[in-house]
Amino acid sequence: MSGPSEKTISWKSPSNIALVKYWGKYGQQLPINPSLSLTLKQSTTTTEIRYRQNNSSNGLKMQFRFEDKPAPAFEDRIHRFLIAQSPRYPSLNNLSLEINSSNTFPQSSGIASSASAFSALALGIVSLVGQFDQVRDRDRFFQAASELARLGSGSASRSVYGGYVVWGAMDGYPSYSDRFAVGNCMSFWKPGI
Repeated sequence: MSGPSEKTISWKSPSNIALVKYWGKYGQQLPINPSLSLTLKQSTTTTEIRYRQNNSSNGLKMQFRFEDKPAPAFEDRIHRFLIAQSPRYPSLNNLSLEINSSNTFPQSSGIASSASAFSALALGIVSLVGQFDQVRDRDRFFQAASELARLGSGSASRSVYGGYVVWGAMDGYPSYSDRFAVGNCMSFWKPGI
């Protein structure tokens, strides 16, 4: 897929551990109760997205590799996830993506790799569509990434941020939301664009 018009975005995102878990979901991955997590900054997923314009009318094209190896089951899951997001981010329909993801921790270690994986993917996708759709405001950017990550894996909404993170609406706290997590955005996992 490489060529002169190809560009790359890369994000590193941490996993998190819930100190207060959410006990179920309703609707489109919305939490029944608020949750609180702590970021595991040494347990990260790095996701690199190579992309280029796709001039065919067949919509989004995508390949996925985990640690430089084909991962057909994950590829199918991520492809379905991204297709489902195309009404929100229509510029995805005009792209060819090559996604490679890797972890700093073993896949079956008990650390929720889907949280860091979908977080890193969402940060990359929102960065990518921001180049076309002008998502520029920092808070709005992280909220959009958290909301997108949530649709892939509920706890991923919290991995977009560092430190302590809350996901779920609470009476008396108008900034807390079921749609996205609220954290401190002090990302040590800056994008590589």
